[in-house]
Amino acid sequence: MIVPAPLTREQIKKSQKNYLCFGSINGFSYMCLGETIIILVAVQIGMPDILISILGAMLYLGYLLLPMGLRFAARDGASACQSTFWILRSIAAIFVVVSVFLARYCPVAAWILLLTVAFLFYGFRAAGVVMTQPLIGGFTSDEDRSKVFGNANFLFYFSGMLALIMVTVLLKIWDPIYALCTIIILGACMGAFSSKFIRELCETEELREFAKKPIFSQWKVMKKNPLISQVIYAGFCKNAAMILTGPPSVLMLKKGYGLTDMEAVLFSVFQLIASFTFSWVSGKMIIKRGPRLVMILGLLCCLVVSFFWMISPFSRGIEVYVIAIIAFFLYGTASAITDNANVCYFLMVTPKEQQIAGSVMLNLVAGAGAGVTGMGIAAGLIWLSNLLAPSAIGWLGDFIPAGEDKTIPYKLFFVLVIPFYLYFTWQSVRLKTVISSYREEHGEQGVRKTVETGRKGNH
Repeated sequence: MIVPAPLTREQIKKSQKNYLCFGSINGFSYMCLGETIIILVAVQIGMPDILISILGAMLYLGYLLLPMGLRFAARDGASACQSTFWILRSIAAIFVVVSVFLARYCPVAAWILLLTVAFLFYGFRAAGVVMTQPLIGGFTSDEDRSKVFGNANFLFYFSGMLALIMVTVLLKIWDPIYALCTIIILGACMGAFSSKFIRELCETEELREFAKKPIFSQWKVMKKNPLISQVIYAGFCKNAAMILTGPPSVLMLKKGYGLTDMEAVLFSVFQLIASFTFSWVSGKMIIKRGPRLVMILGLLCCLVVSFFWMISPFSRGIEVYVIAIIAFFLYGTASAITDNANVCYFLMVTPKEQQIAGSVMLNLVAGAGAGVTGMGIAAGLIWLSNLLAPSAIGWLGDFIPAGEDKTIPYKLFFVLVIPFYLYFTWQSVRLKTVISSYREEHGEQGVRKTVETGRKGNH
């Protein structure tokens, strides 16, 4: 909602209240429509592993629709932009259910539909949040921003936990495919309802005017700063690492060990706990040691995840459950701290007047670019691991219990992906340490303010 003058105290309080309401409802919706749920649907409709690996990249490929969000924000404002695209995002989610019923008659068409819908679902999300950072900055101040972000994140994760409990119960008592369809429809309805609170956020005309500025002309200026190019490439690498870690881990559980949908969702709880915990902890770490070290630690977590899947037993047992808990916890940790570190590093090396335009380019290049690259790498490695699996089974025949060789292709995947993890980590190692010089220039309070701004405030 655009107001003609600077926000009054009443408008600020109203906006903060609506933002917290949005966070609580959106958290529930997000967990009903998240990556794990969509992958479980893909497994249920018989989608091949190669296509599922492509499905996992859609979260980042969706950033291609960012320019659409900018054009919409320039016309109607930031709050109307996110509200509208949140409704479109929910409509796209409904077509996931359509793909389930289409799979009964034409599986290939259902797979194509699911891939298209996933791209639109994540693309509409990306378009919607394009101006969220300055929107939130308009109704928060340096004094209360930390409290507002903290409360919003708590409500998001708390309601998300409630959603996961509901999802687990439904998958336990009902046929998985019908349970998943019900969960998705409920999540879509909650997501559309949450858009009401976003539309009520107050903003000034300044945001709409900023969205009208040509982004690519500003990018020409930013490219002259080598640190900006380096952090964008580091973001590209960390996003590709996430693509090569999350979806294959779900496939390992579902197709390698034959776990039920309910069991797979339960492990998402540990991913959620890690994301919530380390979203906060990473801020403290960045303030103390800087974003470069935190980024490196996050990527090393992905490497450790691959190591655990490599040494996991061939057959399902208590050890598998323990390893899965650790793997999903580490994946949630890696996702949270690398996101925060990448954004904080970007904010520290980018002049303030270029940060919004730069963040759009960061998401386009590091997001969409990583989506395309990660999609190709994941699909290629899955194809290669399936090709090599028969030979590996022959070599390891004495160590594999009879009929327990389904994990071999996925174990091979996590062996083959190691060089890519090492390369991605090396790109973060190559980043210049900037925390000391930034602290000298802006002081301790300036560091804290930048890190707070860099923490994820939307989902």
